[in-house]
Amino acid sequence: MVTELIAKYIWLLQTVMDAGDAGLTLGDITERYERRFGEVLTRRTFVNYKNAVEEVFGIGITCDRSSNRYCIDRDNRMSDGGAMEWLIDSFTVNSLLEKGKESLSGRIEIESVPSGHRFLTRIMEAMLDSRRIEIEYCKYSSAAPERLTVLPYALKEDKRRWYLYGHCIERGALRCYALDRLVSMEVLSDRFIYPESFCLGEVLATSFGTYIPQEGEKGCTVEFRARGVQAKYISDLPIHHSQKLLKTEGEWTYFSIFVSPDSNDLYFELRKYGAAIEVMSPEKVRRRLRDEALAVISIYGETENPDSTT
Repeated sequence: MVTELIAKYIWLLQTVMDAGDAGLTLGDITERYERRFGEVLTRRTFVNYKNAVEEVFGIGITCDRSSNRYCIDRDNRMSDGGAMEWLIDSFTVNSLLEKGKESLSGRIEIESVPSGHRFLTRIMEAMLDSRRIEIEYCKYSSAAPERLTVLPYALKEDKRRWYLYGHCIERGALRCYALDRLVSMEVLSDRFIYPESFCLGEVLATSFGTYIPQEGEKGCTVEFRARGVQAKYISDLPIHHSQKLLKTEGEWTYFSIFVSPDSNDLYFELRKYGAAIEVMSPEKVRRRLRDEALAVISIYGETENPDSTT
């Protein structure tokens, strides 16, 4: 029952979002609702759903009294590619798959990822109540998990994995924890005072991926160029929110980003484009990429192909 209601809330939100500034009349919405769910949508039910959308998702659906058309409140519109938009899209796809599982069987493939979703709800509840949590966390580099007490400040979704940012009591500093690496979690009765000055967006302004810049660490401008299809790909799907298009010369398109040069995720991202991308500056980033490329060459260059014939 709850899942069915959420599906209807999301349908309403998605339908009004898709209409854009033109909006939809109540008649438009009820007609589409009846086609989708096979039942009548009364005005009272519509108002209840509209209020629930604002309460659950924090997104208001307002009515322009001059035209009696409903649209998303401008102050609540989501940015393209945001976590909330991804969540809504995911739920919408899952709902449609459930409805048409036979006719769509074998035609839609969903990537399976270790999201750590089983802890997500309880962490959010702990954040709302400002309660400490105790976690068992096992890093990839550790043989056994360690028990830590954390003040849960914020959550971030990155590449379809969820991460918790919080103050670790044992470390005495802000730390990031991948939810899929949690072995267990317990919400404690102890409360904490959430620091009003904390803003995850500001903390990660120069970060790449989930990396937390160290105190006093400054970002720098990284200039790079790309060519061929990859240049078009990077233009349409920026590798960082600070990305700027600088110029195009011949086959090369030049870009810049402002990031911390110490984030491993930055180099993971740059390496995946191979020879279709070249970092121009700073030298520190060029040198690390060059050293890593030489390390790869040393592996493959010295290994004789067992299948080759001479």
